[in-house]
Amino acid sequence: MNELKMICLSLLVTGIVLTACSENDKPLTRVMPQGEDVVLDADTLQVFEGITVKFQMLNADTLPVTTFKEGEDITFRLVVTNSRDEEVAIPASLALIGGDAFHIYTAQGEDIGRPWDSRIGFGLGTLIPRPGQSYQFLCPAFGEKEEEPDITHYFPGADPWGSWVLFYKSDYARNPLPKGSYYTEFEINLNNGSENPSLGYKGVLCRKDFRIE
Repeated sequence: MNELKMICLSLLVTGIVLTACSENDKPLTRVMPQGEDVVLDADTLQVFEGITVKFQMLNADTLPVTTFKEGEDITFRLVVTNSRDEEVAIPASLALIGGDAFHIYTAQGEDIGRPWDSRIGFGLGTLIPRPGQSYQFLCPAFGEKEEEPDITHYFPGADPWGSWVLFYKSDYARNPLPKGSYYTEFEINLNNGSENPSLGYKGVLCRKDFRIE
């Protein structure tokens, strides 16, 4: 009987570890906060020539939503996945994400700016994801001015929530947004022939409307 209990416990622990180490195109298991009315944002997916793009905004509990509390931490999350049955070439991480990622505007179109000033990309050459492989990009919306991050021991593949570009606020702090309606809009580049999505090839437009309450 004791041996059976140990086997069951081992299987349970293994299941927990496997859940925590999911691929970075799949959200890690999260427990829904009790007693809160949280409306999850449906996955915003776009498929471009067999490449799937998922864009979300995560709240302080890393849940994808479009309504946030005033002062709450917000993280932008973009995941690019090779949905083909063969390898595909896409631009290096910095060229893929573009220079205007996660730009914020008020609902009336007033330019709020980007939530970052500087960035460091991983995978300097052309990225060649295998079938099902994903590249994740994470960017906190608010925070204090930061020094250039130490990337000596950093590699995004070692962490299921790791980002292929580190965004940081090198010029000035970003304060939380006041209550109101906003949207973020930017274009990413899946054309490996040019760093400019508008040069002879369609880029993928990412947009998300959100509210601060």
